[in-house]
Amino acid sequence: MIYPEIFKFYICKIIITFSSIYYYCRILFIFSKTILSMVSRVLICTISKNHCLEICDIPPMHDNCLERRIMLYFFILKQLSSISIISYLYHFIIFTFINNNFYKIQTLLMNL
Repeated sequence: MIYPEIFKFYICKIIITFSSIYYYCRILFIFSKTILSMVSRVLICTISKNHCLEICDIPPMHDNCLERRIMLYFFILKQLSSISIISYLYHFIIFTFINNNFYKIQTLLMNL
């Protein structure tokens, strides 16, 4: 009767390992996506014919007011960072919840 116990234990360990790998990869993907979006925002900033910096994908940037440009860059960085922090927190909570539940399932299976 020792073999079913070991089998249950290893099945639960495999499930826990794959779930943790999945969520670590998911967090890594979101982190890289955030970095790439910030890099793409920098790359979108091009120098036009009159040598002024413009952001191509945002319409209300036709004037050359420097203060508005700084505010806009700050707003873009703030928006990207808040989205990434919320998504990191969300995935961390889900990861800990699933991991805790798998450990509970493992203890229940071991007690059968």
